[in-house]
Amino acid sequence: MEQALLTRLESAVARLETLSASGSAPSVSSRDLPGAPALDPAISAFEDLVADSLGRVSDAAGKIGGQVLDATKVLEEAFAALRELLVKAKRSQKPDLAGIAEFLKPLNNVMVKANSLTEGKRSDYFNHSKTVADSLTALAWIGLAWGSLNSASLSSTSITKAPTASIPASPPPPKAPLCSTESVPSRPKEGMSAVFDEISSGKSVTAGI
Repeated sequence: MEQALLTRLESAVARLETLSASGSAPSVSSRDLPGAPALDPAISAFEDLVADSLGRVSDAAGKIGGQVLDATKVLEEAFAALRELLVKAKRSQKPDLAGIAEFLKPLNNVMVKANSLTEGKRSDYFNHSKTVADSLTALAWIGLAWGSLNSASLSSTSITKAPTASIPASPPPPKAPLCSTESVPSRPKEGMSAVFDEISSGKSVTAGI
């Protein structure tokens, strides 16, 4: 228990040092503020996940610096916006299509910012910036989930609840006949064909006469 606490403290100190060196202020969670109300367990779990996984990415980017650090900062902004949307989704009811567009606007602004990093002349870290920009589209799931769960008017809800049509399976094709390895006896030849066969075989045609 003590070792785990020390490890988390060391990670937090390293994170603060990285942020201080880059000139950005550390983000403060609402549960860190004195007198702040207790957060929803799901939001707390999300914050822990982001602090652990994204924190390690930010630490590595701080050591590299440059465009890698710039792209990682945009990634941090995206997850911060996603957290705010999660909190807002908990308090909102019955969205419409216009409401969803306005709801996703903060996240969309960050996506536009991420895409701007991939414009212009390509640098040595273009693939890093491109990966960050492309991956942010995955965060748009919150708009689909929020709309489909809280609004019965959206067509996506009726689509997900529609029964699947039952289509009878077609019968399997008939099996191909197996080739027989047994030789089929040939029919005996008759007439002149039989006479010529006997001549070619060397047998006397007049034998037995």
